[in-house]
Amino acid sequence: INELSHVNIPVMLLPDDFRAYSKLKVDNHLFN
Repeated sequence: INELSHVNIPVMLLPDDFRAYSKLKVDNHLFN
């Protein structure tokens, strides 16, 4: 959870990677 919160901030600064991050976020959520 700490990693997601820490990465959630720069996501707003990296809209280009938002789609890739979104997929990782969903996959990570499913694993957790």
